[in-house]
Amino acid sequence: MPRNVEPQPVKTASAAAPSNPPVVKAPVSPDNSTGIPDLTTIYQILWSTTANIQQANKNGDYSMFWRTISPRLQSELTPTLLGTQFASLRSSGIAIDSTIGAVPTFELAPHVISDGRMRLRGSFDVAPKDVRFDLLYVKAQGLWRLDAIAFAEGD
Repeated sequence: MPRNVEPQPVKTASAAAPSNPPVVKAPVSPDNSTGIPDLTTIYQILWSTTANIQQANKNGDYSMFWRTISPRLQSELTPTLLGTQFASLRSSGIAIDSTIGAVPTFELAPHVISDGRMRLRGSFDVAPKDVRFDLLYVKAQGLWRLDAIAFAEGD
């Protein structure tokens, strides 16, 4: 994943992450002024994202996953097109299923960027290789919905 560059919508990557990326165990606390959820909620958001992706990749049906993404992505992508977009992730061998329930390390503290989307960037220390993520969520209908995605295999 490039440094200091926002992920593009539904972009999956099979390229290896940079070696020795800066990792910050960032403190996370709810921030009522920006709407950042508490750490438990952030974990639930991440795990539900990876579980939905894993399920879609496993059964080849992206219609349930499509219902969880942002209205903007829903207007741009069909469930069938999502399947096409995730082909490289499926073939990469990245162990998305091993991230469910794993505690992530955040490179950047979860934060809201200038356009109002929440950014979660970090990695899961899982076998056989770390799984790096850079995700953007938009609040829609009271829920944080996935709006941009990037996964990569780490060291």
